[in-house]
Amino acid sequence: MSKPQNPFTPTFGAVPPVVVGRRSVLNEIKEAYTAPAGNGYSSVSLIAHRGAGKTVLLNEIQDLATDAGWLVIQEDAGDDTGLLQERLVLGLQDFIDSRTDHSSRRITGGSASILGVGVGISTTVPNAPAAPPNLRRTLEAVFRMGDDAPVGVLLSVDEVHKATEGEIATLGNAVQHLRRNAQPVATALAGLPVLESNQPTFLARCTPIEISMLSDTDIELGLVRTALVAGITFADEALKSAVEASAGYPYMMQLVGWHSCGSAIARDSSVISPEDVSDTLGAAHKRLKSSVLSRVGYALTDAERVFLAAMALDEGPTKTKVLQQRLGQSRQFVNDYRVRLLDSGLICQVERGVYDFVIPGHRAEMRGSEEYQVFQDIEAERASRIKNRPSPGHGLER
Repeated sequence: MSKPQNPFTPTFGAVPPVVVGRRSVLNEIKEAYTAPAGNGYSSVSLIAHRGAGKTVLLNEIQDLATDAGWLVIQEDAGDDTGLLQERLVLGLQDFIDSRTDHSSRRITGGSASILGVGVGISTTVPNAPAAPPNLRRTLEAVFRMGDDAPVGVLLSVDEVHKATEGEIATLGNAVQHLRRNAQPVATALAGLPVLESNQPTFLARCTPIEISMLSDTDIELGLVRTALVAGITFADEALKSAVEASAGYPYMMQLVGWHSCGSAIARDSSVISPEDVSDTLGAAHKRLKSSVLSRVGYALTDAERVFLAAMALDEGPTKTKVLQQRLGQSRQFVNDYRVRLLDSGLICQVERGVYDFVIPGHRAEMRGSEEYQVFQDIEAERASRIKNRPSPGHGLER
């Protein structure tokens, strides 16, 4: 009898068999496709670090649009097969061609989807004069198709941080022009954080969707339901440990699930034991470090690294007042960098004035930095001064 396949998917961009959480925000976004006029969710941005679940959320948004009868054109800005505008136009033209007479056309390829049905036909007219692709005109052509026109068009772009400012400007100009003419066009853009000063104007105008950490309940549900896909269950203590190790981070949930489930499968067991979790946590953390934390470190500014190193002195959440004292900076400085790191998804607010790391293992990673060592030395020196400070009245004689 063959062993079951591991159902967990610790691969960026992969669609997990079970999606948990995000239901409330998806319900809000859904209105953009059922009642699009003036809806603030017609253009959304999903900006977060790797492993936060933005691509999975982007796929869910595309499904909402498809279910509502919209044409979904999906592209990755990181694709090097041509300008983003050209590839979006090709997808739109594929849809147009699939609903027109093909007697004088030849097939060349492409993809799009509407009502869940793939449209994979791209055609050209022999000896037709070449014309530069124009996103706005092609969108207008889609809406002039009469009964064949879709309810609306969603332009979905992943890895948007790899798009040039010109590509985003072209996309934004086309979409805004169609909207001025009351045409139902929506955009969903997903990517990694970039400095606010480097963010293209149209991307900055999109409604940002907060991709918060999953609750322990959602993590537990995701682990249990995903394992059940392969007929595998968690022992109670194993599940408790797996939830704790995942720390609300979707990618870490997949890593913990993948390694612990793989351990159970290897010993021909249908139950994940506490040892399956504990013995594989090192491998999960190692992969998280190489695929997420190391990349985060490259993108940090010097001031952000110092800020995070100051937070790493604590075993748990850090108060802003404490940070101000450690950094020796003004309240405004601390607030500025607090907001930057909140926006980039590296820290989260635990309660008013109290913040913590988001990515599991990030605190430990920062504790290996030079900046952290400096803070440790300062704290050690301060503690030594306090310990050796003369007590009141010391050395005074009556």
